[in-house]
Parts: sequence; structure tokens; C-alpha cells
Amino acid sequence: TVIDTINFTITETGWHNAEMKITDYPISFDDTYFFTFEVAEKIDVLVINQDKASPYLQAIFRSNSSFKAKNQSASRIEYSTLPKNQLIILNQVKDISSGLAYELQQYVFGGGNLLIFPNKNMKKDSYNNLLKALKANTYISFSENQKEIEDINTKQEVFRDVFERIPRNLDLPFCRGCFDMTSYSSTGEEVLLKMRGGSSFLSKYNFGEGKAYMCAAPLDTKYTNLPSHAIFVPMIYKITLVGS
Repeated sequence: TVIDTINFTITETGWHNAEMKITDYPISFDDTYFFTFEVAEKIDVLVINQDKASPYLQAIFRSNSSFKAKNQSASRIEYSTLPKNQLIILNQVKDISSGLAYELQQYVFGGGNLLIFPNKNMKKDSYNNLLKALKANTYISFSENQKEIEDINTKQEVFRDVFERIPRNLDLPFCRGCFDMTSYSSTGEEVLLKMRGGSSFLSKYNFGEGKAYMCAAPLDTKYTNLPSHAIFVPMIYKITLVGS
């Protein structure tokens, strides 16, 4: 077997019929593979906020007409709309109710993408109950010490094609306050951004047909420069799109 990648451009939205042919003489049968795929007119993203919406996320999605982003308050979530979204972002929600945790678990299991930015003053048990249900590592304690991010996983799909080449002294984000997290190998964790000392800043977990991404720091420039860093925009775009 051989695994390869073919890049092509689609100029129209909607459903497409396609076929792939191979030539492997002298085996001349079963050489055509027929398939269909859909290109969505808009990619729906939902951001669930504790208080106000993140200006950084709003700027990202406002600048790209392919995305249709909506903000909802954590106290007024329309549960019926969750499954239609390609990505759901928890933006510093303080308390994840048991109802929301269940809906998010079902959402990810069914193929959705979930990105979590914690709240410094969160109810830790409410987060960890959701994370355990997703077979992910959990949050431990928050510390306000500056930590440098020293490694980016460019072999993983989120950052695989972000850089044309990797400079020797690559500028990566840092954090001034973040959560320590457990690191059990049984979770199947893929570390995307790793801090000096080996702890994870951003990790990915597969659950069912979907993916959960877990950040160690709140999405707040008081605690990290990630929202204003150059890798933030492609990171959010790729996390949204990799499950498409």
C-alpha cells in the first residue's frame, strides 16, 4: 500500500460527484473509485463565553467570509444548535453544567471539534468531569509563572503545513499563567504545543468521530500572548477545518 496526498481546488459549494482512476496494467478491473463530498457554503462556529466575547476570535472569523461564527452566553445556550457547528469553543466558562457536559460529549463523539480555553477561577470539577468523559487529561492547579513554549508539533495536522520552513530560532508564544495538567498515556494525548519542562500548553484528543483540544491557559493576554501571536490565526483555522 501507498499513502499519498493530491491537492485540488474546488470553486463551487454544495455536493460534488467525483471519481478517481488508476492505471495498473495488467490488472485492468476495478480501476475507478466513485465518491461524493460536500463543500459547505459557510462553516458554522459557536463560541460559548462566560462574559463578553473574545475580540481576538471575533477578528479571526470576521475577516474570513467562509466562517459563520456565533457567540452565546454560558447562561443562555441553545442546546439544539450545538450539532450544526463544525467547531465549538469554550471561552473561559467558569462552570460547565452537567447538561452542557453531556451535550458536548455527544457532540464530539458524533464528529464535532471542541476547543477549550479555561477560566482561571473555574469550577475545576465541572471541567474535569467533562474531560474524563472525553478520555482526556484533566486540569490540576493554576500558577502565575512565566513559561516559554519550546516545541511545536509540525507533524500533526494542525501545524503540519503552517510553515514553509522551520527557522532555527522559531518564535513561539509564552504564558504568564496557566494550569498544570495530568499526563496519562492512556488518554492518547497528542501534544501540539509543549512548554519548557515538558508540560503541555495545547493538546489534542480523539474521541469517537470527533476531536477535543485543550489549552492550559485562558484566552487572555494577561496570561499568554497566544491571541496576538502569529500562529494563532492558522491554529484556529486548522482546528476548525481538520474535521471537515
